[in-house]
Amino acid sequence: MGKRLTAVDAARGLAVFSMITGHFAEGSVLSWPTHKIPFFDGASAFVLLSGLILGVVHRRWIDRDDGFATSRERLIRRIATIYLCQVLLCAVAALVSLTDPPAPQLGLAPIGEVPHPLVHVVTMSYLPSGGEILVLYFVLMCSALGLLPLLRRGWWKPIVALSLALYGWAVLAPPAWFLLPNESPAGATANWGAWQGLFVPALVIGWKWHDWRIDARLARPRVLIVLLLGTAAVYAAGRAITNTGSADGFLGDKIDFGPARFVAAWVVLPAVLAVVTLVLRYAWGRAASHPFVMVGTRSLDSYVLQALLLMTIPIALAQPWGSARATAITLAVFALCWVWAEFRTWAGWSKLHRVPARFGHGRPERRATSVVTGP
Repeated sequence: MGKRLTAVDAARGLAVFSMITGHFAEGSVLSWPTHKIPFFDGASAFVLLSGLILGVVHRRWIDRDDGFATSRERLIRRIATIYLCQVLLCAVAALVSLTDPPAPQLGLAPIGEVPHPLVHVVTMSYLPSGGEILVLYFVLMCSALGLLPLLRRGWWKPIVALSLALYGWAVLAPPAWFLLPNESPAGATANWGAWQGLFVPALVIGWKWHDWRIDARLARPRVLIVLLLGTAAVYAAGRAITNTGSADGFLGDKIDFGPARFVAAWVVLPAVLAVVTLVLRYAWGRAASHPFVMVGTRSLDSYVLQALLLMTIPIALAQPWGSARATAITLAVFALCWVWAEFRTWAGWSKLHRVPARFGHGRPERRATSVVTGP
């Protein structure tokens, strides 16, 4: 796969950690670092970083092969994998909903009370709490099938302009088909027309990552200072918004991805990348960030693991857990994601549908060199 962007992988690992702490230990000291800034969380970071890394990787493949064939084939495989992962989570949720007593952690009615249950599973609309974001990811990845050929033609400016226009439409007057349905009380998982305002511009930035020398820019002290000041402003504004109940619904709504969330994601995440880029320049920083880097390289696996555990652990350990138990469970879930990522690297298991190289006939996969370029 070539060189990886270690700072981006570390940021993805932090996004996974934010999701895990938010799902297993919400409001605890452990969740504080990644949930302190209002309207910014792991879901926003996950979507933005997914678009970013997709642009970086597919630009490399398209330039190398001088065409879209390899890129399209790999993208279709990824979309199929995401679909199967989401269907797996829906199917497990359906089984867990049949437990006695009912499983409140799902946020769903028992599957037996839902008309046409199999249809809801295969169409990804029986979505458990903490395991629903992949349906949004699926839709956004499908859009990349049409966007990548346009980026190859150099049409990045019209793409960004249309994305921002679509975001405005989605937050001001969204049609019903913008909302991804869910059997939860909310009735919808996400407004894809609004959430693409993260994914599509990030795809463009990833595509132009090396052209614009983004990594080098993030390493500049003045850029870091500006981003940190911007983050402080976002924090102050977010606190003010949360104290105004009438404004919170529109500005900070998560399903419709309100403007407060849009601004927070585009200010805070670049600041996170800049800080991580700085930290990774030191040996102690590389050592401390290693678990997050590894989890970030297998972010899809990690998301599926935490979603499965979020549904099944409460069957054995009844909630509420209390702060001590919730903290222990959270750390154990993240550790499991880390161990799994290390195992896949050790086994040379580059794709889930292949036999690990260490246990098959091939040679173990050499781990790609992780680098952060810049001054």
